[in-house]
Amino acid sequence: MAQTQNLKRPVTVLIALILINGGIACSLIGMVTATIPGMANHENLPDWFGPNGSIIGMCCFFGFIVALIWVNYKIWQGKNWARKLFLVNEVGSLVLVTGLLQAPIEPIYQTIDCIALVLLFWPSSSGWFKAMGTQRESLAAT
Repeated sequence: MAQTQNLKRPVTVLIALILINGGIACSLIGMVTATIPGMANHENLPDWFGPNGSIIGMCCFFGFIVALIWVNYKIWQGKNWARKLFLVNEVGSLVLVTGLLQAPIEPIYQTIDCIALVLLFWPSSSGWFKAMGTQRESLAAT
């Protein structure tokens, strides 16, 4: 049986995941408070994102959050494709929300997401993702 090498996860990946999961938590809190009358500014929310919103829209939102949590778990495992997918998701979300929907994004969320992306592609993070891929390939070959 092949012996696995325990590769230490860089601090940059840990901080990036903390930032990403903090954003997910804020999104969930925003979703919950948006459904409670008097708790949120309902004027700026889409029709499906409030107390009178459709269950389909809310399910889509929670489905997206679950998918994002799954991608974060794969980043935690060192899957390089997951960090690339997160990059595509963030750029796509930025283009969709600000470009097509003409909706503002909170500057703090933009900043946090940008910091997380930079940290995920920082040289120490990239080296770790590469080493994790190499380790998986060597284990699969044996």
